[in-house]
Amino acid sequence: MEHHLLILLGLHPKVFTETLYALCIKRGVHISKVTVISTASARQKTIETLLLPESGMYFRLCQEYPNHFADLQFTEASICVATDGRASIWDISNSGQSQAYLDLILSTINTITTNNESTLHAVVGGGRRTLSVYLAMALQLLGREQDRLYHLVVNPWEVETHSDFYFPTRESRLMVTFSGNQFDAKDVSVDLIEIPFIRLRNRFPIGKLSARTGQHLVEWIQREINGALVLPELVLDKKNLCLRIGPDVVCLQPQQFCLYWYFADLSRCRPKKVPADAYDQYFETSGSPYFSNEMRNGLLKRLDLLDSTGELRYRFTTKVLEDGNLPMTWVLQKIARINERIRAQLSVAHLIPFYCISAVGKRGSKCYGIKLNGDKIETPDLVS
Repeated sequence: MEHHLLILLGLHPKVFTETLYALCIKRGVHISKVTVISTASARQKTIETLLLPESGMYFRLCQEYPNHFADLQFTEASICVATDGRASIWDISNSGQSQAYLDLILSTINTITTNNESTLHAVVGGGRRTLSVYLAMALQLLGREQDRLYHLVVNPWEVETHSDFYFPTRESRLMVTFSGNQFDAKDVSVDLIEIPFIRLRNRFPIGKLSARTGQHLVEWIQREINGALVLPELVLDKKNLCLRIGPDVVCLQPQQFCLYWYFADLSRCRPKKVPADAYDQYFETSGSPYFSNEMRNGLLKRLDLLDSTGELRYRFTTKVLEDGNLPMTWVLQKIARINERIRAQLSVAHLIPFYCISAVGKRGSKCYGIKLNGDKIETPDLVS
């Protein structure tokens, strides 16, 4: 099993050597690869402090404990910096730069975790606090069962800010804190506290990550969670002409039921490649003053399934259709009455927008449908 360390670094690169000591020496984890995420300014500081050939503290750590880091891959190329589209970000000073780091952290973890034969060890604490929040959130979204999240702890606490302390030494080395207290580098306690986190990776098709920014991914997963954990199933009961929404029952007239049935099937049969919020790609669009012939034929088919005598079809063709066309005014009137019934019957108010027939878009180019995810919808079979 390969062990990969992901760490955030700011202007105090000592966090890196302290983490390696705690993880590799104290815990005995054999880290073979390291990825550092930092700003451009912090990257420069890290190189100067850790990676200069003779004075770099990373090399001094390797010399102090030669048996623990022989296979470790850590070079300047291991330090990743986000860009703003033009150049590397020197420091995070606005929301756009912050967003770039969310995207970088998500894509980095996504790449590392594609290898199922690896374990990711992620450490919060270095760099901007915003980045630590992003790292913890990203691991919740993408982390696997074997991955770990830590926070670094150094004791005594005054040592954390001591500019010359980078790791506990083998031999005694006396130092003095800013308050004048003496301590021995050999006796400093450096450890990692493991942070438990909720793993959501297997709950969602994370392959969508490549096509989305970090912000869009978070918003999309939140919608998926809302639908998966809160929204009851919608069942269309053809025999009793009603909608069953959890414990609530909404009874409709035959034409209303067939209209709702048509819209419910649009959402239930949404192609997997079409995002749930891309309503214009699967909702019904009106070509004013009429809806499509496909919608008209869909309603006729459903009316025939309700009534084999043809009476419902006859009423619909003679009293609703205009020269064979489905009027927009009739459909909108039915939608309003259906939604009125749903609002009156649903016992939980925040569910209403997911089960009503919604109009999306600007005036003159609206599309109509039900926003509930298709896997929550059960409709009658269209085969008689």
